Amino acid sequence: MVLAGVDGCKYGWVLVKFDGVKYSYGGIYKEFQSLIDENPEISKILIDIPIGLSSSNKLRTLDKALRNKISRRSSSVFNAPCRKALLANNYHEAKEINKTIEGKGLSKQTYFIQQKIHEVDCFLQANRNWLDYLLESHPEFCFFCLSGGKYLDKKSTAFGVEQRKRILQKHIIEMDDVLHDALNNTLRKELKIDDVLDAMCLCLINQLGATDKLSFINDPLGFDEFGIPMKIAYYKC
Repeated sequence: MVLAGVDGCKYGWVLVKFDGVKYSYGGIYKEFQSLIDENPEISKILIDIPIGLSSSNKLRTLDKALRNKISRRSSSVFNAPCRKALLANNYHEAKEINKTIEGKGLSKQTYFIQQKIHEVDCFLQANRNWLDYLLESHPEFCFFCLSGGKYLDKKSTAFGVEQRKRILQKHIIEMDDVLHDALNNTLRKELKIDDVLDAMCLCLINQLGATDKLSFINDPLGFDEFGIPMKIAYYKC
């Protein structure tokens, strides 16, 4: 069983894998479908992207629930767009569609990743066999759990990066090798160090929770209008 952690990056997607023995850098991919096609051995993925989206009759509340759990880092949790907003031609249109359906606007941070959200949403609609094996997670919350409930400095700071590296080193012997392989084979305009650390964190959570030990923040609705589960995976240390 090969487990994976996936995070979005400037280039597209960054992949970290665990093959049951060791962790490795899996590369960066322009499209999510390419990541899947070129890594057929992967059996389960934790990914930092919203899964299960709002429609007019089913409103996602997961983001609010997650913010409540990580209150001092609530700014790291963006509201997921409704599905119709993903098809907007510009930010203003997306914001207005979201206001109509969800009663609230849309941050520019969310709008900038709408194509990635759309990619994963379309993939799950077309590949329903992945519904139980491609799971939404949140690296900031996962690091919070791995640290024993301690808040870390922002990942954009040098100290925040070192804090996250120390946490990962406690669990991943190959942490330095994975980081070295990722950063030495990419351009910084394509991939940042925190992207790799986040993907590694999600892969670790996937491994720790591999034998039905994952915990979930569950949306009361359970599923969105297309039957896609609305839940956020994490590991309760």
